[in-house]
Amino acid sequence: MEVFEAKSFHAGMDEVFYLADDKCPRCKGMDPAVIFAGEVTKISNNLAEKGVRLWIWGDRLLDGNTSGIGMWEASMNNTARAIDMIPKSVVIFDWHYKLPLPTMHYFAQKGFDVVACPWNQPEVAEKQVQIMHE
Repeated sequence: MEVFEAKSFHAGMDEVFYLADDKCPRCKGMDPAVIFAGEVTKISNNLAEKGVRLWIWGDRLLDGNTSGIGMWEASMNNTARAIDMIPKSVVIFDWHYKLPLPTMHYFAQKGFDVVACPWNQPEVAEKQVQIMHE
């Protein structure tokens, strides 16, 4: 970050599937949302001390059980509640490649800056722009 004078850092945090596993001696029985939020907050605070803003993918902050979105684009391991526990300075990158889901609004309503990431399907991108203006 110093070499490139980066003011933002994307930490991913999207493929976090195993938290509070019954076989883990450190986090067995803990709340996955609290563990996830703790890590995001720790990274965000560390970067903020250097004047750098944290970016993450938003899928672990969406509830896959109630939304029906599924495990790749949303959380099925109870990390979604972390959205109310992480700093609002975190930028959420909202990726949905096949369907233009209105999750950008959800993140924005929670107080986050959001970047839509439709990837390679122009029709999904166009619909996401329409959703943003609704």
